[in-house]
Amino acid sequence: MNIYKHDLGGSWKLAGRTENGSNFNSLNDGEFLLDAKVPGNIELDLFHCGLIEDPYIKINAMELRKYEFYEWLYEREFEYDGISREVELVFEGLDCCAEIFINGIAAGSCQNAMIIHKFNVTSLLKKGTNTVKVLIKSANNVFRKYPLEAATASAYPFNYEVLRMRKPAHVWGWDITPRMAIGGIFRKVYLQEIPEWRIADDHLQTADANADSALLFYSYKLETPEFTFEDLQISIDGVCGDNVFHAQDAVWSAQGVVKFNVPSPELWFPRHYGKANLYDVSVRIVRKSTQQVLCEHKFTFGIRTIKLKAEPVWTESDTPDFQFIVNDVPVRIFGSNHVPADALHSRDIDRLPQILDMACELDCNMLRLWGGGIYEDDYFYERCDREGIMIWQDFMLGCAIYPSDEDFQKVMRDEAECIIRRLRQHPSIALWAGDNECDCATTWGIKLDPNANLITRKVFFEVCRRLDPSRPYLASSPYYSPEAVKKAEDNGIYDAMFMASEQHLWGPRDYFKSDFYKNTKASFVSEIGYHGCPAVESIKKFISQDKNYEEIGNIEWDYHASNPFMQDNDFLNYRTKLMIKQIRELFGTVPEKLEDFVEASQICQAEAKKFFIELVRSNPKFSGVLWWNLIDCWPQFSDAVVDYYYNKKRAYSYIKKLQESFAIIITEPQDNKQKVIGCNDSSEKISGTYKIFDAENKNEISSGTFSLNAGELKELDVISDFSSTQNLFSIEWILDSGKKGENHYLCGKPPFDFERVRKILPR
Repeated sequence: MNIYKHDLGGSWKLAGRTENGSNFNSLNDGEFLLDAKVPGNIELDLFHCGLIEDPYIKINAMELRKYEFYEWLYEREFEYDGISREVELVFEGLDCCAEIFINGIAAGSCQNAMIIHKFNVTSLLKKGTNTVKVLIKSANNVFRKYPLEAATASAYPFNYEVLRMRKPAHVWGWDITPRMAIGGIFRKVYLQEIPEWRIADDHLQTADANADSALLFYSYKLETPEFTFEDLQISIDGVCGDNVFHAQDAVWSAQGVVKFNVPSPELWFPRHYGKANLYDVSVRIVRKSTQQVLCEHKFTFGIRTIKLKAEPVWTESDTPDFQFIVNDVPVRIFGSNHVPADALHSRDIDRLPQILDMACELDCNMLRLWGGGIYEDDYFYERCDREGIMIWQDFMLGCAIYPSDEDFQKVMRDEAECIIRRLRQHPSIALWAGDNECDCATTWGIKLDPNANLITRKVFFEVCRRLDPSRPYLASSPYYSPEAVKKAEDNGIYDAMFMASEQHLWGPRDYFKSDFYKNTKASFVSEIGYHGCPAVESIKKFISQDKNYEEIGNIEWDYHASNPFMQDNDFLNYRTKLMIKQIRELFGTVPEKLEDFVEASQICQAEAKKFFIELVRSNPKFSGVLWWNLIDCWPQFSDAVVDYYYNKKRAYSYIKKLQESFAIIITEPQDNKQKVIGCNDSSEKISGTYKIFDAENKNEISSGTFSLNAGELKELDVISDFSSTQNLFSIEWILDSGKKGENHYLCGKPPFDFERVRKILPR
């Protein structure tokens, strides 16, 4: 079936001007005229046309502030063949408050950059040359119309617009991005035919599954030119290697459900636990009398069940209080938080392949899409489906107390419905989460009840229940349940997060082996991080030569640390000093040369992330950790283990070793002893031999054989407490399969001698 589709990407014209209330109908009305690229960002067009300097270096992004109050007119011509058909204009990413015109006639408007927008333009098109215009209003000026809700809404002092404007929250300024809040047409735009016969909406889901059989439900909605269904049949076929399934049924109405069984299914499993099996599925609507295929929908599908065990508060149980269970198998999570691929989202798609290559190399089996960013391009979800990487999908709300009036409820209900319908077919999506740290935000100022949040407790809950009932939903991350709030109050604790079974562990950000980290009661750590300086060659790309290394007070280092509004508010300037503090914590001093400073900082980060992962992996009470974060979305000093220019910090290689399916870990001292723990987080029995020895003098500390069942943690030995001395222990093992592995343990208490440590630590 040949369906008309016409790409409208490429070269456009773009005019901008300060909003003045008059109509902006012509490019000639602008203060300047630019050559624009679509998909693109206006920020990049301003740079490429010479109106601003590169916003990613020095403090140049501050030049963009004045353009927040401009309106922008995009325009281009295109040819149309004039054939009679229904046609819609599709914007996959339009940021944000826009009016769309075809041949000077209004086609529609939108105010949400998070969702796909479609406009039926059939009656507006003509044969031959047509013109499309997109007028983007200043979101900052649109924000003026909304009422102030001082008692129930709050955000950072430099990004209050986040409360109403449906742009990625980080664009208003965040601790991982500068403020770049203009916008543009940042994803694909095209014309496409609306077929007369089509499956307008559908969903294939797994009701139950095991190795012997799976029960699937396929629900659908048809759009047809006919008013009867007597001669129609629906046919569903799936293929995964040699495994196939087939189901068919009569079409009784415009909506229906087909229930069928798949014998001996090929199940979809996350990394470490099996293969990420995918079926190629084809659904056809057929006219029975002639066997004519009237419409067809093809997609991939993973047969799997997923559940979330989530206790409302942590308990004294020896088993996890928060754990994902896939196909009735409890899984241990190894993964990272995924922030936007780029601070300017037209560049996301070019960066995603390499980012996901690294996630695979690190053996991540989960990525959490953080709620201050954006719902990713289809490529991201499709790749995670194939790679067995589960996705924790936040709805895009973060670190604020959002309004809950009826207007905002409708905005968020519409957004959630669009996003769930778009993404629910992906087996990789393991969880919908209502927001990022909005429950936490209820303790940052005027204390409020987080469970009065109508967006996460009512709107999202109801949409998930209606549109995707087989997938878990968590109201917030971390989630302050009524039970957690009450337990905190009963114990005189202000922040109920410390009662939750899933927590974000930031706290004092002191020595990484402090009691704050070691004594957590969480079963699942969904955010935890530690600063690591980017590579010297990267710093020299975005910091001025005369500011490459100044200990404190360097305006460019602060800006890239990141403080988006440093001239008015020093709220985030502590991050530069924090990196210095963490070096001093471990080594007792701070190197003076830039190269030494970078190495010291990266050692701090690597040892910290190693400790966090080992803390979780070696204790059966924990079920997973999502460390913060894999890669920066702009050049900065941060917790990421890969800088913006893809230079990997030392922590990357540590994590790569630690997230393999088998590892041997030395735990922290307790009662003058330290345990040697074998960790088999795979679906197979593993056996082999190991040896632990002093890396400097080669003296043996421990050795032996091991045999661990699937998913088993086992104590292999108990060794003396070596914390009174500073040594490096090397841990090596060989599996019966011949695969080799290694780890290390830096024993002793800080401060360590930097020169000695840099020589003996593995690179």
